[in-house]
Amino acid sequence: TKEVIVFEQILYCTAVACKIGFELLDSIKPKEDNINRTIERTNGLIFTEYVMKNLLKHYKKSEAELLLSNACKNVKSNNSKLFFELRKIIDPKIELSKAFDPVANLGDAPRMVDVFCNKVNNKNK
Repeated sequence: TKEVIVFEQILYCTAVACKIGFELLDSIKPKEDNINRTIERTNGLIFTEYVMKNLLKHYKKSEAELLLSNACKNVKSNNSKLFFELRKIIDPKIELSKAFDPVANLGDAPRMVDVFCNKVNNKNK
């Protein structure tokens, strides 16, 4: 019976938390300069997952892993950028610019956010 007694309070608190969450989501504005600074500080290492995905189109998995691993080590030892280190050791015909494009790296995230927001907005009507 305790659950029944507090159930209304739980629902109320959940509703208030959701309302505050939506208000916060509406107020969030990404700061491009902070995003760019973070990308810059990583020397491109933040893109390793997407780079690996692209390398796998051209190399066997073991080769791609070795190339990327060596490039990452060189980034650290030379205080260089991943893009430039990869350019030194991979086939020059391989296009890498998309792998280092932050917008291209979003994948399905924008669509998933839109789907979620649409579902929530439709339930609130």
